[in-house]
Amino acid sequence: MSDATPSSSEAPTPSGQCSRLRPRSKNSTAPEPPAPKLTDHTDKLFIEQLRRTTFPFEFQNKLDSRWTIGDMLKTIHKTLLDWLEVKQPTKEVIEDPAKFKSYLKNLNGKIRASHHRPLPEAMELWMKEKCSAKHASRICYFSRELSIGDEKLLNNYRPHSAETYGETALNQLLSICEELEVGTDDIFADLGSGVGQTVLFLSAFAGVKKSIGFEIMQYPSKCAELNRSHFISLMKHLGKAPLEIKLIHGSFLDAEAVELITSEATLLFMNNVKFDPPLMLNSENLFKKCKVGTRIISTSEFVNRGRSPEASNAWTSQLASITSTKKLRSVSNNVSWTGLTQQFYLTTIHSALPTPQPTDQ
Repeated sequence: MSDATPSSSEAPTPSGQCSRLRPRSKNSTAPEPPAPKLTDHTDKLFIEQLRRTTFPFEFQNKLDSRWTIGDMLKTIHKTLLDWLEVKQPTKEVIEDPAKFKSYLKNLNGKIRASHHRPLPEAMELWMKEKCSAKHASRICYFSRELSIGDEKLLNNYRPHSAETYGETALNQLLSICEELEVGTDDIFADLGSGVGQTVLFLSAFAGVKKSIGFEIMQYPSKCAELNRSHFISLMKHLGKAPLEIKLIHGSFLDAEAVELITSEATLLFMNNVKFDPPLMLNSENLFKKCKVGTRIISTSEFVNRGRSPEASNAWTSQLASITSTKKLRSVSNNVSWTGLTQQFYLTTIHSALPTPQPTDQ
């Protein structure tokens, strides 16, 4: 299972590093809210549309959500609040649902009253159609913060198995996108997409034509559904048109997934560090069906790798004959599962396997 995260547990800065903007709610006197659910009928709040052509940003009136929105107002909306002469919400306001609702009512009224005026220049930068690396990272960060109910549940997996949850830092994804020149002609698929951060970042920053994620574990997949919803809402709030995004609960080896990957994807992402030999072989069998030119990013090499007795040397040689592999540039603190720098690899399918010839009986 793989995903993307800022390079630490805090909000990303332009350099890809992070700075915590709010205290953790466990230090608050207010009660800890339950995990967010799509079916939760908790009171909904919103930040008004910034222009008449954009959309409001809606979220649940829960403590963790209010802290996240408070952070967002200090970053994305800071120049807007300064321009409107609205102070940042205090800790007291954030921790009181009624006071926060009243605060937003006042803010939204001032936003509506300013629709006939041009936004301040720094706010206009956030409203550009294409996301900068900084803006894509911030959008993905806040979307994730609003979508994860309990971080501990993400780590509820069998030890040393393919279920192991791990996230790739957004600054590593940025490096990969720049090195491989990922762009609007690419269709991206994350094979083990966790809560969907990698899928969303490539949509926001690289502008891929379509971004798809497959996640077999239930809780991350549930969080991913919320993450996608918050991400699209925030993008629309900032005047951006997110492209096609699919986050699918299921195995990337299911028949429908294989059809989608092999017929459409041009760029695959896989954290296969903990894959056992059978899963590695099944993954290789999937790659055999991919189109020529497909690029595969992984955390472990698929060819020239030691195999158990059930792994076929003939198959490994066959895969090696149609692919080439190289190391990608790595940045420090690039994954969540180790303090060491994780190496990433690029495997490119440069030719198709020859069609087996019929043999004489």
